[in-house]
Amino acid sequence: MMKMQEPVVLSVTHNDVTFFNVPLGGKLVTPHGDTITIDIPLNVIQTAYESQEWELIRIRRDKLISSTDKEYLRHHRELRNGKVPDDEDNPTTLSSGQLSDLDTYIQALADIPQVYTNPDNVVWPERPTQ
Repeated sequence: MMKMQEPVVLSVTHNDVTFFNVPLGGKLVTPHGDTITIDIPLNVIQTAYESQEWELIRIRRDKLISSTDKEYLRHHRELRNGKVPDDEDNPTTLSSGQLSDLDTYIQALADIPQVYTNPDNVVWPERPTQ
């Protein structure tokens, strides 16, 4: 049976010293099987881990928001060229409802850091179909 690897904090600074690749539990196992406890309080390691996880969430969120730029740019270009949302003769590619759904999706993404207190509990909104 394969043993699950403990999460690792990429960097933790404690007492003006930065440690890298710190196991979340604060213990290292040597190749000989000996356990070494790292001299960093677990709450410091946990705080660094949560900061690391929030940074990864923000990166993913920002990429998801940026992935909608094409639809917004096309919509605004169509408006500048005289198209009208929901018009029978000259409609924009996005209807008013689709634009509203896209706005709601982007706002839900933007609100993630304010809505969730724990990075492990984040539920990602589904992108609306166009």
